[in-house]
Amino acid sequence: MKIGLAIYDVLTNDTDVSNLVSTRIFPNVAKQGTAFPFLVYQTTSVEPTNTKDGVSPMDTNSFEVLCFADNYSTAVDLAQKVRIALDRKNGTYPATTGIKIQSIKFNSVDEEFEIEGDGRGIYVQTLTFDLRQVDPVAN
Repeated sequence: MKIGLAIYDVLTNDTDVSNLVSTRIFPNVAKQGTAFPFLVYQTTSVEPTNTKDGVSPMDTNSFEVLCFADNYSTAVDLAQKVRIALDRKNGTYPATTGIKIQSIKFNSVDEEFEIEGDGRGIYVQTLTFDLRQVDPVAN
């Protein structure tokens, strides 16, 4: 259930992503007035591997990364960089916490456009992924 720590670690340590968003990467929600572009990530479901005699040795976590920008080109560019940073990633993230990832798989992307109260537009690219976490209760 701590996969958010791993997602944050991967995204903040990816140069291409951080060059666009700096440290504007948030779990679940960003503060109102956050400068564009920025990212929000959230877990959408967790599916354990059932066993007869113990806790799940591996969970499949579904999550989303939402890329927010004030223009379409930046939103698409950021989404592409996020996909490259996360897709097929494996290892232990962050190294200090030790969340073991067997793999991350990109599933899909959805585009949205929202209009704020002042008439400005916000472009959103929502990427969905599945993350297979090894030994999830040990972390």
